[in-house]
Amino acid sequence: MTPVRRIFVPFVALAIVITASGCTGGDDAATPATVTPSGEGVVSGDTGDTAFAPGRFIYQFNSITAQATFDGSVATMNVRNATGAELGPPSLYVLGADDRRYDGQVDGAGPIGDGEQATLEFVFPSAVSPQSIGLVVLTFGGDNAGAMAPVPKGAD
Repeated sequence: MTPVRRIFVPFVALAIVITASGCTGGDDAATPATVTPSGEGVVSGDTGDTAFAPGRFIYQFNSITAQATFDGSVATMNVRNATGAELGPPSLYVLGADDRRYDGQVDGAGPIGDGEQATLEFVFPSAVSPQSIGLVVLTFGGDNAGAMAPVPKGAD
């Protein structure tokens, strides 16, 4: 065994023994810690359910804002791009309450440049309605941007 190994091995063994013994630095390790809540930040009452506007969805992330409003099986979406880069052509799909995916059809969707805004109309199959939507997902080109959030009632 080399001289370095002869010195190093005992130190490693000692470190393992100390770690395995659960050294806490004192004899009070058996005393459980007590936590007294201060009451700050604690919700004291149920705020109730949030009511959502049927057929209204919003996406706000990474300097992209998109708002979609469904009227029957047609969705009008406004998109604003402030990302500093061009976005691919936008598209929408819906996961319905029946667990099926429905893709929106749109004419004239193209890339959206930085600082630009676009308004598009997506047509979905008749099975899609504001009441049947489970989730709305926004994509740009081949990139999935994410789910759009339902808009609470009164949040105009």
